Amino acid sequence: MDKAISNIENIPKGFEALMFAIYHIAILSLTDDECKDFMGETRAILLRRYMAATKAALSRARFMSTASIVVLQALVIHLISIRDIYAPRALWNLTGVAIRIAEGMGMRIDGTLLGLSPFETEIRRRLWWQLKLHDARAAELCGQAKFQDFVLDKTSPKKPANVNDADLHPSMLQAPEESTRPTEMIWCMFRTELAGFASAQIDRKSVV
Repeated sequence: MDKAISNIENIPKGFEALMFAIYHIAILSLTDDECKDFMGETRAILLRRYMAATKAALSRARFMSTASIVVLQALVIHLISIRDIYAPRALWNLTGVAIRIAEGMGMRIDGTLLGLSPFETEIRRRLWWQLKLHDARAAELCGQAKFQDFVLDKTSPKKPANVNDADLHPSMLQAPEESTRPTEMIWCMFRTELAGFASAQIDRKSVV
C-alpha cells in the first residue's frame, strides 16, 4: 500500500479500489466535526465522494471476473461500508456475488491444503470468514435464516489467528504464534466463535 501511495500515477487498479474502499470506511468512523477538522468538508460529502470513487475503481478493476485477492478485499470492505445504506436485498445479492468470486479463487478450502504460504493462508482465512459472517448478517436483514450455508468441515478455512496485523508479513515462513491476550482481532474472533457454534447447532439439528 505504501508503494502504491508513493507512485499514485501508476497505481494498479486493484490497489486503487482497495485504497478508495479504505478511505470510505475510514470516513464512516469519523464524526462530522472530525471530517471538517481533518478534511475540510462535511462527512456527507466525503461519504458520497469516496463511495462513488470505490464503485468506479471496482468497475475499472473488473471485480466481477477478478481472481485478485486485493480486488476482493476492496469489494468486501465496500460491502461492509454500505450495509446501512443499500436496501437489504440488494446488499444480500451483492454479497452473494462476492462469495462466488471467493469460491472461484478456491477460498472455500483452507490455504494449507492448497500449499499456500502462511501469510496468504491467514489473509484468505480472514477474508473468507469476514465475508461469510457478513453474508449471514445480510441474510438476517432480509428476513432469511442466518448461517444457512455455513458448512464447516475438514477442508474449510480455519478460523483467523488471534494476532495483530503487524505480526503478519509476506515473507514469514511459518504461521504466527497466537496471542493469549486480546488483539486487534478480538471482535472478529468473538464473531467467528459464535458462527462456528451456530453452524454446529444447525448440523446437529439436521442429523436429528
